[in-house]
Amino acid sequence: MESNVVSRGRRPGAAFAIALLLASSPSWADAGKPLDYDEALRLARRDAPSLAAREASVAAAAAERTRAGRLPDPSLMLALENLPTTGVDRGSLGADFMTMRRIGLMQEFPSRRKRDLAHERAGAELERSAIEAQVEAARLDEAVALAWLQRWSIDSLERLLAGQQARIDLAVATADAAVAGNAAGSAGALLARVMRSTWADRARMLQQAREQASARLARWLPVDGARAPGVPPDWHASPLPDSDEALDWHRHRLLASTPSMTRVAQAELSLALAGRRPDWSLEVGYAERGPGYSDMLSLGVRLPLPLFPRHRQDAAVVARRADLARVEAEREAAWREARAEIGELRASWRATRDRLERARTESIPLADDRAEAALAAYRSGRGPLAEAIEGLNAASEARMAAVERETELAQAWIGMRYAFVADSTGTPVDRGAADAGPERDILAGTTREHAP
Repeated sequence: MESNVVSRGRRPGAAFAIALLLASSPSWADAGKPLDYDEALRLARRDAPSLAAREASVAAAAAERTRAGRLPDPSLMLALENLPTTGVDRGSLGADFMTMRRIGLMQEFPSRRKRDLAHERAGAELERSAIEAQVEAARLDEAVALAWLQRWSIDSLERLLAGQQARIDLAVATADAAVAGNAAGSAGALLARVMRSTWADRARMLQQAREQASARLARWLPVDGARAPGVPPDWHASPLPDSDEALDWHRHRLLASTPSMTRVAQAELSLALAGRRPDWSLEVGYAERGPGYSDMLSLGVRLPLPLFPRHRQDAAVVARRADLARVEAEREAAWREARAEIGELRASWRATRDRLERARTESIPLADDRAEAALAAYRSGRGPLAEAIEGLNAASEARMAAVERETELAQAWIGMRYAFVADSTGTPVDRGAADAGPERDILAGTTREHAP
């Protein structure tokens, strides 16, 4: 009975400790905190299975390089030779002078040239694995950035829609009051209700899209994928230099591994050429015979005879030369694709930035002025209610279109930002040194400064 009282008395303290532990846990503590862009990338890299797989591949390649180029292990030979199977000495190990129990070692000796080439090939494989790990990190960053961007874009549209909802409701109420007071026809009221229904459908579609975007982001951020997006980077500042000459093309994702792939192919070809000269092996054996007979020591050398090189060694050389030609052709194709990709991304980013700037300085202000003018004309009795409602709808559409252009600008920015693999510090080698400008807030129509 006493133990039950004691256990019940301890429960509040245990519950408090558990609550304190949960409150101090990062996932619980950050549940209501916005998920900033840089934080999303950092969290995704921390637990990414794809990066862990690449790290394991690098470790495997490093282990292979350790053993590459070394002499093969010697072989132990144990033999029983010339054992009688018939006659009076059948099964005897010492009656016949030819019966021997032999032990020996055999060692193969590949040429020094072949061993050096094998070590060189393993080194190129290790380099390729390490670069592919960097490429995978860039791909991961791009995928997470696009998923974060999709969620950010949907949240921006939802905030815009929420800001317009009050004006839409007011337009419906005004139209109903005008119809009730015979101040306007039913066309304006009907148009206002159609607009409210249309925007309500958009709100439901955005809700569904937000859930889908959160699920997509949860692929890389299982715990933090549902958090609302926070501060984005400055999409209006180019992440790359303006000229192609300033880019480190060898760090492009499509080209980064081509030098190591070429070295692997060249080492394979050199090994095939070296294979025309056969290796040799040495055998040493000691044979013990029965009592009264002398033991035997034997030495032997084995040398393969390349009798049909056309169908073996020469065929291997032809195959490896074809592999090298394939790698070089793929490198040229990757080079052309990389230049075209960067050119298209730059053109898309610049054009979208100009369109967005015109929307911010022209389209949106003009749509707002039109809406205000139509509303003022209706209030003064000089304009129809339907025109005022159409103006309100057009102003809202202009802001929605601006958010969509902002998303297109960000997509091009992300494509350029992660087209090149990062160095060991995690910074893209080719990132431009341009100063970060003010971040434009389409929704608020203002600018705010932030660190690059």
